Amino acid sequence: MPSPEAQIAHRAGPEMTNAHSPFVICPAQPSDAPAMVAVHQEAYVWGYENNEEPEFGATNEALQAFVEGEFAERKLHYWGASALRGTGVYVARLCPNGSDGHGRIVGIGEVTDAEVTGLYVLPKYHRRGIGGALLQATLADLPQSTIRLAVTRWAYAATFYGKRGFEPTGRPVPTPEPPKAYGITLEQMEMRRYRISR
Repeated sequence: MPSPEAQIAHRAGPEMTNAHSPFVICPAQPSDAPAMVAVHQEAYVWGYENNEEPEFGATNEALQAFVEGEFAERKLHYWGASALRGTGVYVARLCPNGSDGHGRIVGIGEVTDAEVTGLYVLPKYHRRGIGGALLQATLADLPQSTIRLAVTRWAYAATFYGKRGFEPTGRPVPTPEPPKAYGITLEQMEMRRYRISR
């Protein structure tokens, strides 16, 4: 029987063969948690710095204080616990020199129940198929016909999901309390995707 990594590689398909950044999508392990936090931190900061709607932004000082402090502590526990579940959490690893994929983690993705709860890729590796491959792998774990996500109201994120069949529902999602405490506005919106068959 193929290994979980091989099964995920098969599901992810041609998006994993980018010549500039060969990578593999595989289930996350608890030991991956620190690297997953690093990806999440960098993606979070990049999102604010490249936000096309500056009223949703924050000062650099407040942002750095948040991601290097409370954010890092909470997410280390969160990603470690998520990986322990054994399902629905994946990482994208670079494959240096055609190796077996045990290279640097450059992307992370997670689903729980009928919801995409996280998808982050290091900015340097955007537009190389990694985000799409992570999404495809995570969605393969969901049997539901309706899939939900709460996406930050940034143009690039809405565009990414929109191209992959997600549509806005018009329902706002409130900003979590920890970012608010640092003066950070994180306005989100709900999107859903309806699929006809598995």
